[in-house]
Amino acid sequence: AQWEGLSPSQRAAVQDRPVKSPALAASSAAAAGSSSTTSHAPSTVRQTTAERWAESHRPPGVVEVDYVTCDWKTSGVRDPRVWRQHFSLHSGRPLCLVCVQEHEPRPDSPFCSEGCAASYAAASSQGAGRRQVYDRDRGVCAACGFDAHRLYRQIAALATGPERMQALQRTHYPTKGDRIGRLVRDPKEGDFWEADHILPVEEGGGESDLSNLQTLCVPCHADKTRRQAQSSKERKRQAAAKGTADLRSFFAGKA
Repeated sequence: AQWEGLSPSQRAAVQDRPVKSPALAASSAAAAGSSSTTSHAPSTVRQTTAERWAESHRPPGVVEVDYVTCDWKTSGVRDPRVWRQHFSLHSGRPLCLVCVQEHEPRPDSPFCSEGCAASYAAASSQGAGRRQVYDRDRGVCAACGFDAHRLYRQIAALATGPERMQALQRTHYPTKGDRIGRLVRDPKEGDFWEADHILPVEEGGGESDLSNLQTLCVPCHADKTRRQAQSSKERKRQAAAKGTADLRSFFAGKA
């Protein structure tokens, strides 16, 4: 009687078989996800994958008996790909990879909206993240307010290297070092502004969407990088000093 009362998706979970939503009948099978229930965990990995994303984005406040995690393959698209996604055991419906809310099954996407798709794209691709940052900031530095993209267009429009050098000398951009050669010979957008992680990757800001990205002109980004390096060095020094102190206390207690 208990078995007859289970839904098809619940029966599949009990038998350790992958759940397939009717609209995703062509999808591929996979094992269920791990036992971790941590949502949106800090990450020191720069770009995410479907597997890592699903692992760190689980339904908040929901126990694993309420959902199952499966791999499935898109259909009806030019480049099919495999996604790892959570499915409700009560309704059989997929949970959006980003907002983790139930949505109507789609054979071509694991997302409930274009906004959620864009959030994942920024976290999984540096190029996509940079494009989204430009669409929002238009190349204006968040730290100093300088329009770095405008400078790029001005420099690129100049015909000769000497003209470009003279124009750069009138800005706060450095005119010495390896980068200046590229700026003068063949200026690229990436030499003028950076899509910067507000919370640095090494401090848990990896695999993040647009909310953790900002535009920094190259000089401001270089300043921030130097400060981060100094802070990291100081943290390591303090950790080493604490470890030495702990060892001294340990051996002192043994004496």
